[in-house]
Amino acid sequence: VASYNLYTGVSATDNVDGPITINSDTIKVEGSLSASVGTQKITYIVKDKLGNESRKERTFNITKADAPVLNFSSISSNNLWIGSTKITATASDIDNLTAFSYSINGGAETNVPVNGKSASVEIPLSSTGTYTIKIKATGSYQNSAELSSGEYKIDTTKPTVSNLTASTAW
Repeated sequence: VASYNLYTGVSATDNVDGPITINSDTIKVEGSLSASVGTQKITYIVKDKLGNESRKERTFNITKADAPVLNFSSISSNNLWIGSTKITATASDIDNLTAFSYSINGGAETNVPVNGKSASVEIPLSSTGTYTIKIKATGSYQNSAELSSGEYKIDTTKPTVSNLTASTAW
């Protein structure tokens, strides 16, 4: 917000002087913009060469644009079979998080406690199968983000030995 040029989109014309050059010498600005979310107003004041003055108010709607940042731990999901594991999912926001949840294979969402600007959870994958995890987070300005993992292939099944027959050793 601080870097926004308040003269962007502003034009002024006088019936005698014609188009007025737009700069801080010809158009005065009352007010300033802050990073606070909400409606803010700026007043523009322009004078012609004879001192005739015109005032115009402009409304700005300040919103938060950044969604929470989501990540998974760096365990590979590159089509490899691995043993049981725990996947760490994290969420962070420049403002406070209000919600964080995950689901496995499109199942029910599990809510994760949030405290301030970040949250994390370890998600155990301990049964043989293929898993995809989806995480969701919402920030205090209702901006949200979703992220899905790749496939995690878990194999915890012990091999079996069969067809052993008795033999005589010499």
